[in-house]
Amino acid sequence: LGVARKANKWKDYKNLNLTVRQNSIILGSLLGDGCLTKLISENSNSAFSEIHGEDQKKYLKWKYDELSPFSIYYSEKEIEGRIRLKDGTVLNDCSKSLLQCTMKTMRHPLLTSLEKEWYARDEFRNYILDKNGRRIKVVPQSLKLDELLISVWYMDDGSHNGTSSATFNTQGFTFEECDFLSSELNKFGFKTVVNTNRGLPIILLWSSSYLKFIEMVKSNISLNCMNYKTDISKYNFSKNPNLCKKVNKKEVVEIVNMLLNNSDDETIMS
Repeated sequence: LGVARKANKWKDYKNLNLTVRQNSIILGSLLGDGCLTKLISENSNSAFSEIHGEDQKKYLKWKYDELSPFSIYYSEKEIEGRIRLKDGTVLNDCSKSLLQCTMKTMRHPLLTSLEKEWYARDEFRNYILDKNGRRIKVVPQSLKLDELLISVWYMDDGSHNGTSSATFNTQGFTFEECDFLSSELNKFGFKTVVNTNRGLPIILLWSSSYLKFIEMVKSNISLNCMNYKTDISKYNFSKNPNLCKKVNKKEVVEIVNMLLNNSDDETIMS
């Protein structure tokens, strides 16, 4: 009848592809807090969605804007608060309330293809579920990292102590998957290692890579609400005396030449 649809549908964008940037944001989010909705039939499509709290809502709106025109939904609502027990268990706390912010994209075949790669299935293509009846997210071995993808992943599921080290909270993945992710991170000149937290795998960033890593993240995502993930005001530069070393003119020329020759940071700092 010539009346515009209330919301965008994938058929309106069936010839539209995700940009390289959008693909990196979605993949980084899938390593973190993002998810792809369950396929309820062979003919259904998946949508990308993510939930954050009030403190990160501008970050979530950044993702909403970046994923346009696929983004179709953003909402905020009050929910029960949370309390974390000493063993790490999180329970609802009705004495408190939280603001829950949600964004979602349209369902689209491009996202359906990703969903089939990122969630475990058995030989009959049925979902493999965890003890809570939820789908199990897996890391595709074909995954290729880039700086934006890593930055989004860190903003979603990373943390740091502000002085020397950062952590990727990868407890939802297997040790083998974390070994793979760690080796991929190391290809960017970072030094990482797989460690454990309550018996589950996490990826730790070595202190020698800390400043370089934080600067990379800040160069890709600059949002005031996420500064707590990149704040290095407590960093003790005296622990790395080379950072504060005075150089003479000859050394300046040598450093410039090394930069022009694309020498790595360790070579320059030595």
